[in-house]
This record gives sequence, structure tokens and C-alpha cells, in this order.
Amino acid sequence: MRTAGRRGGPRGFTLVEVLAALGIAALAVMGVLAVFASAVRSYRRARDGMEAANIANSLAAEARAVFTIDRTLEPVTGGHWPGKHRYTYDVTYVPLDKEGDEVLMHVRVHWKEGGEPVPLDFDTILLRKME
Repeated sequence: MRTAGRRGGPRGFTLVEVLAALGIAALAVMGVLAVFASAVRSYRRARDGMEAANIANSLAAEARAVFTIDRTLEPVTGGHWPGKHRYTYDVTYVPLDKEGDEVLMHVRVHWKEGGEPVPLDFDTILLRKME
């Protein structure tokens, strides 16, 4: 800031000072927007992970109900959850004992993030009820 004379005349900012202040303010706003964008990406990633976990949990509950009744489990490839068409899933089963009373269920849920598929894997063990 400079004075307009020796006798305390009107004071003001030069054009360079105003442009420098605007540049600093623009940098600060860009930093805040970058943090906001990162927070939105983190929220979406967490939301997608929770949806995938809910889908896997529901699939495990359905498989557990079927397995305790008749032990027939069918693998699934490219399944779609009703109302959640953005997500696809694959389910495989691996017997853990000779009698077939224990089965490892592997669920992989996929969705697209930025054009790239994102897989998330879940495993659980199914046990047939013993009489």
C-alpha cells in the first residue's frame, strides 16, 4: 500500500497488490476444492464397499438356508442383485470335508469406478446342521 503524497493524501492498493491477493485467494480455493473432491471419492468408495458387503452377506444367508436343507449349492457367474444393477457378483463353493458338511463360499462383488472394474472378495464357511 502506498501513499499518494507526503501530506497523507488518499491511500489505496496498487494493481499488482490486488492481483497478488487474488492469486493467493484462488490458490486457497483450489486447495479446498481438492480436499472436497478427495472426500467425495472416499465417500463413494466406502459406500460401494458397504453395498458389496451387504450383497455378499445376503448371498451367504441365502446359501446357508439352502445348504442346511439339501446341500445343493450352485456357483454363480455374473449375477445381478435386484435393484443394484451397478453391482455384479460371482459365487464359488469349495468342499472342506469328505462328507460335504463344510463348504467354503467365496463371493466376489464387482462394480465400476472411473471406468475400471473394482472387485471385492468375501469368504465364509457354511456348515450343515448336525442332527
